[in-house]
Amino acid sequence: MSLRVEKKKREVDLYVDGRPSIRGYVFLKTNGQSVLELLSQEASFFPFESKTGEFWVVRKSSVRKLTVTAEFELNPVSLKNTRFQNVALTLTDGTEERGRLLIQPHENGTRLSDEINREKGFLLLDCGSTAHLIGSPYIAAVREL
Repeated sequence: MSLRVEKKKREVDLYVDGRPSIRGYVFLKTNGQSVLELLSQEASFFPFESKTGEFWVVRKSSVRKLTVTAEFELNPVSLKNTRFQNVALTLTDGTEERGRLLIQPHENGTRLSDEINREKGFLLLDCGSTAHLIGSPYIAAVREL
């Protein structure tokens, strides 16, 4: 009996605290799982393979940003009942990212401040052809545009 779980690779740019970006792959379930769903799971680590073939197990809390192709991350089925807010995010390293922040419905409301204050590990910022999944601890400020 095989314990292997079928996965698909999704190409990403990984920005880990204190390192330059690394291009490689995360592994997603074949049922249409998004990278945001992978990062939202309870596990503290996720597998990553660099383009050079190195295999890592990465602590989610060390991820400043993960960049993916937007068309794969912004699945219409998973975005049901959501909205977007144009924002500028200032990160703790002083860089700024601009785009449309995904606001998911929640019992406490759907204002920008509600989304930022929810207990989440990552926020999704749609930047057109790419989407950034930004680690909440690395966000210094959010400004509406």
